[in-house]
Amino acid sequence: MKKFLFFFLIMVIVFLYGCSSFLTKTEIVTLTADLIDTTDPDMLQRTEKSEESTSVVLPQTNTKPDNMNGTLKKIGKDAFTVVDTLDSNYYGYKVKYNAQNDEFILLSIANDEETALTYPDNLSSWVVGSGSYIIMQGRYLYEWRSYTSQFDTSTGYDLKLTRTDGKTGQVEVIDEMWQNYPFVYLCKVDDTRFLSYIVTKAPSNRVEYATQTVAVLYNIDGTKKEIISEKYENDASWKNSKGILIERFAIKDGEIFGIGRRMIDGKYHFFKYHYDINGAIKDSKDLPGFEKIIGNEQANDLFLVGNYIVFRTYESQSTYVCKITPNKEVELIAKGLDGRIQYAITDKNIYFIENNVDINSDKVINKKCPLYVIDTESETVSAINLHITLKLPYFVSLKSFSNGNLVVSYCENGKYDPEQVKQFAIL
Repeated sequence: MKKFLFFFLIMVIVFLYGCSSFLTKTEIVTLTADLIDTTDPDMLQRTEKSEESTSVVLPQTNTKPDNMNGTLKKIGKDAFTVVDTLDSNYYGYKVKYNAQNDEFILLSIANDEETALTYPDNLSSWVVGSGSYIIMQGRYLYEWRSYTSQFDTSTGYDLKLTRTDGKTGQVEVIDEMWQNYPFVYLCKVDDTRFLSYIVTKAPSNRVEYATQTVAVLYNIDGTKKEIISEKYENDASWKNSKGILIERFAIKDGEIFGIGRRMIDGKYHFFKYHYDINGAIKDSKDLPGFEKIIGNEQANDLFLVGNYIVFRTYESQSTYVCKITPNKEVELIAKGLDGRIQYAITDKNIYFIENNVDINSDKVINKKCPLYVIDTESETVSAINLHITLKLPYFVSLKSFSNGNLVVSYCENGKYDPEQVKQFAIL
């Protein structure tokens, strides 16, 4: 199983409230009720028994007839999870019950030939990562991971930035550092540059706990430069925080943006900061209404597409699709608490779909779950019913690959089985 760790709650709590009071585009396809075998009641969860409607908010729109029938293509092979495409190969890992470590390999798209990854000598198995990765020039995959299982108070976590060559399978260590926080995130700027950032503990003589957001601009030629360093201090007794907390960076049209909060007169306000490529702030804008949507949670994934903000939270893995209106307020377009909605993003479109599995009973829900599409240029929303001839499909995930393919994963017969997850590209 993947070892990506998404929850680091104590860090999140302190980021938000201070020391005295604790607090990366995938596209999805969901299956309609037409596909459910209603003769098997033990496998079904009736719609009226599911969670309250407030757990899911979907836009009102007319559902278009199915115009994607016959466009699904199975990718990979059984017991193999495709993460993305690299060069002429799929990059992913073999799925085995009770496996201690995931075995990542390259799988030829043309003939399913496997290529083992070649690691540097003395590189131990990685332990935890943010799940954030980028692909450069269609061939090289970059990601940070921690190679220590326990936090060492004197040194922190052993973090290494690796590059996997999608043609040869060679894995190289590009950079490394020791930090007191194990998660580092990556954003692609263009095909030769990418942003690497971390939110970590910072020294302070005013509060017990302060944070520092540090962003480094890397070039694929191996050069790097720290371009942003924002310090944030807050305490439960303060009415106003000090400094800037950038919780997540995002790249929009090659520009760097940061989303973060500040305490002003006892209330949190969210801001969008615009940086130039050298790390200087070009402007900052208030995001009124965003604080009501995200509440006390923190974004794990965050994307800016046109006038839209799409994010998933750490604590509950809830998904939100928001729009910045002409009057600069943030309004909610869609939400799915506790993983009830998944999303995928391409260059100009946002896709999202409701999960057809009840999170409490783990049974398939007898309801239609169309695929919603937001055209961020025209700012129109449409919905498409997808018909896939399968028996009781159990929805697993939706994502987009770096080549633009929208990929849906599911199991059959109304049950989740990690070795039986099948992936299809919507071409």
